[in-house]
Amino acid sequence: MTHTYALLEVSPAVYDEIAAKLREAGYEQAFGDNGELDMHGIAIVRSPTAKAIMTIEWRKRPTIMDGEVITFSTDFDEAEGIFGQRFDARGPFEVSASRNAVIVHRAELHSDTDVEQFLEAVLMAKSATLQLSLEGMGGNYKRKSVGKPP
Repeated sequence: MTHTYALLEVSPAVYDEIAAKLREAGYEQAFGDNGELDMHGIAIVRSPTAKAIMTIEWRKRPTIMDGEVITFSTDFDEAEGIFGQRFDARGPFEVSASRNAVIVHRAELHSDTDVEQFLEAVLMAKSATLQLSLEGMGGNYKRKSVGKPP
């Protein structure tokens, strides 16, 4: 007996999570020849405790004053610019880290997942700021010595 179904495209993270749960439950028959998941008779519900799979990307670029700036977002457009590789952050937010600051350029948070990703990006930026300051990355910035002078 054959039946038809509609194809709904989802992100790789969502597909992988559903596929893992189906395999774990022994639903090998749900996997089609072309990788589609036939979930006939299986319903999806929202879990109040499940965490979203977060994919936050980052790009590093040199600057004159701060040495390096690292920008965090969920996606980037990249193009060749006047001074080399250029990137524009896409997605619900854009957060950057320099050696002395975390900067929120934009935040349009419409879902719980957006909020979780944004908060994670801010924490990642704070960690990057500490690392950049320890590395002394920046224009006239002088790293302070720790311990006794030689």
